[in-house]
Amino acid sequence: MKNSEERISRPAIYLLILVFPILLSSCGGAKYDYHFERGKEVDFNQGKWILNNAHTNISYPDKIHNLALEKFQKIIPDSSLFEIFDLRRTMLVAETIPIHPNPEDLRRLREFSDCDYLINIENEVLRNDMGSFSGSSTAHNEQTNKAATYIEIYDLRTFQLISKSSAVGTVEVTKNRDLGSLNYVRSGVTLALNTVTKLIRRYKRYQLKN
Repeated sequence: MKNSEERISRPAIYLLILVFPILLSSCGGAKYDYHFERGKEVDFNQGKWILNNAHTNISYPDKIHNLALEKFQKIIPDSSLFEIFDLRRTMLVAETIPIHPNPEDLRRLREFSDCDYLINIENEVLRNDMGSFSGSSTAHNEQTNKAATYIEIYDLRTFQLISKSSAVGTVEVTKNRDLGSLNYVRSGVTLALNTVTKLIRRYKRYQLKN
């Protein structure tokens, strides 16, 4: 009986050994591009910071906001990072802070919050041609999933934009129907979440040290 079980289990193990590296390679096809238009190195060790609500086109924006909060909490010292809705509970902070605020927006936010910096995050799925698994339905099929995150950081004391950056994640698949292949790919939403994480990690990598 034991030998029978071994004959059954060994082929399954061999199959897993063969398939697992293929799955790893196929799901690693996302490419990420980063760009810092301004303020690649930011000093997060001083001042009080406000994290604005994320602007996103995915169906559960709180997930983007909570992810950004988690990652920035690893960079900004304890008790120095505030969520915008927490400030509204005790201060006369505007109901909505624009994603691209003007100096007057920043002046009022500084006056009523007494904070020093504002972090704005814009996140969007740009294309989502494929689900998690992608196959071929036409003779020659080109499909793309693409998402981006943009971060802007403002100095509330000078009303100036001090950092502007972006991360774009892309998965491109070109297939022939005759191959009959099926690949696991990152969806547009997964790319959207990943670009948040990866861009904030860039800030952590480049941040100024005291």
